[in-house]
Amino acid sequence: MKFLLSLLLFIPLLSFGAEVDTPQDISGPPLFLSSSNTALSVPSSGNTVLLDLDVRKINRIFVIVTPTTNAFDAFIVQINNHPSGTLQTIASTAANYTAPAGIMVGASSDLTTLAAGATGWFILDTTGLYRVVVSASAAAAGAATVTAYAGGY
Repeated sequence: MKFLLSLLLFIPLLSFGAEVDTPQDISGPPLFLSSSNTALSVPSSGNTVLLDLDVRKINRIFVIVTPTTNAFDAFIVQINNHPSGTLQTIASTAANYTAPAGIMVGASSDLTTLAAGATGWFILDTTGLYRVVVSASAAAAGAATVTAYAGGY
């Protein structure tokens, strides 16, 4: 009997798992990203930024682009995971969009040659990222007029 009594007194001293001693903030509504850039003139020389997105606390984005006057000859997605870091290109070739891998979840088609009047899109997993920059250039000598939208949660 003494043994059982001493055992019952000892059991509360055992640790059955790690305890979290720092508060966790799980309150507040989910964040939603909404961004647009309409009637943007995109020349054929160099790459023009269509969207520069702050994606902190955003898990996934959906971007839609439509060049209305000229096709694209380049479409680039760059990411950054820290405010002091540099942008890293994760998509700039046809294969990056037609056979997406990694954090590029999906795309409508080859966005690097998106035709005038066509609408293209991509979905990107942004967990852990700080910033996403989307750029393009026009295929023809004249500028392309581009509309771009982004949404995310």
